[in-house]
Amino acid sequence: MSYHKSICVIFQLIVLDNGQLKNENRCNLMKIIPNPIFNEIKSLQALSEIYDELEEKITVFKKKGAIECIAGCGQCCETSHENIETTLLEMLPAALYFWKNNQAEALLEKLNRSEKDDCCVLYQPVDPENGKGFCTLYEYRGLVCRLFGFSARVSKDRKTVFQPCMKIKQNLSYLKEKINILIQAGLTVPVFSNYGQQVSSLDPVLSSKVYGINEALKKALEWVGLRLSFALQKPEEEDKNKRPPIVPSGKIA
Repeated sequence: MSYHKSICVIFQLIVLDNGQLKNENRCNLMKIIPNPIFNEIKSLQALSEIYDELEEKITVFKKKGAIECIAGCGQCCETSHENIETTLLEMLPAALYFWKNNQAEALLEKLNRSEKDDCCVLYQPVDPENGKGFCTLYEYRGLVCRLFGFSARVSKDRKTVFQPCMKIKQNLSYLKEKINILIQAGLTVPVFSNYGQQVSSLDPVLSSKVYGINEALKKALEWVGLRLSFALQKPEEEDKNKRPPIVPSGKIA
């Protein structure tokens, strides 16, 4: 199942579980979301399409460049959560997952206790001394997590330069030179800044600002929770004009 379709299914199940919608198209995100409350979710549909395209490109790049993450390595996640910057929009898929599985409130409590030097709340260390661990919600990770170690930057002289992770750079240093030669010969590699610009342009509120990953996830959980509470309220409550507040542009924080 594609990333886009899986997000559709998650959102549909959240609503179906509360008896609101039935027999809708599982693959059309816009048909399963009550309007106008979830108008902003159009951006999530676009994000899903970007992720599907990126996944295809990275798969080809890995194969042709003969590169993979070192087995069991989680060193890239063993840093302060504030060093891993992402947008609220990128964390919405994870937020939807946690609300669907009745884990959102417990996770919010954990996030509220998060300290500055803590790692990403989704990271599970196995052997911290040797940089081993894993992401507990890998399927719904953000853009930076998808691109890290498998993307490139554009140098001042307009050359595409591969950016491996520190572990690869230290232990398999020959790979960087090899892949840069392949890039010059025509190998396509995702450029980090290009995808960052694509995502930041999707929504004037949800993707225009970056946060540390724990803060972004916390805001995304609160965003989904608020809108679900309005979407799933009883009809008689709606008659009392208890409509969700309009969030002004740039007023997420």
